[in-house]
Amino acid sequence: MMNRERAEKLIHQYFQSWLQQDLKLFLSTLSPEIEITECYGPIYHGLEENRQWFINWHEGEGKGQVTQWDILRILYDDKQKGAAVEWDFYCIYEGNLGSFLGTSLIHFGDSQITSIQEYQMKKKQYRPYLR
Repeated sequence: MMNRERAEKLIHQYFQSWLQQDLKLFLSTLSPEIEITECYGPIYHGLEENRQWFINWHEGEGKGQVTQWDILRILYDDKQKGAAVEWDFYCIYEGNLGSFLGTSLIHFGDSQITSIQEYQMKKKQYRPYLR
């Protein structure tokens, strides 16, 4: 049964799978009905589409590598079986360094992640009305 401790462990394993390029760990965190929506639009449904995405991201043209993915805060709601995870992301993709802040809304079944929706925020932030 899902609880805060199990949810946080799954979240950390999911992030770690990207850092370690560990397909087996990645898939072990996801339910068969998983749906992941990236912050720029693509949606991957089910284990097979997510497996293809993970492999193509790491081994496809331009080969990507997540170089750092820091979890800044996890807000867990036991009643909703969901978490909001704020993070700081760095990668190399197609030879370019990428970096942005983001949040993932993650929902859980009894033992695995059932959905992830990612949202991106610009790193360069400013206060337009500060004098």
